[in-house]
Amino acid sequence: MTGTGPRRSRPVRSGTAAVQDAEPADEAGLAAARARLAARPHEPRALFTLAALLLRAGHPDAAALLPQLDRHPDFAGGWLTVGEALLAHGQAAASLAALQRGMRALSR
Repeated sequence: MTGTGPRRSRPVRSGTAAVQDAEPADEAGLAAARARLAARPHEPRALFTLAALLLRAGHPDAAALLPQLDRHPDFAGGWLTVGEALLAHGQAAASLAALQRGMRALSR
């Protein structure tokens, strides 16, 4: 197929759905998310899910994961989820930046 036709939007499973699947963000939920990331260290969904859960819980380990998210600029659902988690935790400026990254990834 050539690139001459109309651009189709990609179905995106919201990162929010992945986080909701993993909630509640209690110690068991966090341990499960950590185990998924350890088993799949290069999978963006595992990384973004753990980061969002840690952010929602106000856990200090979230700060260490945030720079790693930059390795996945095109993972729209993950950026949108992290943006939502940051907003829920009262970090409006960081939330806006993450949400904008998610929207840019969707437009690619």
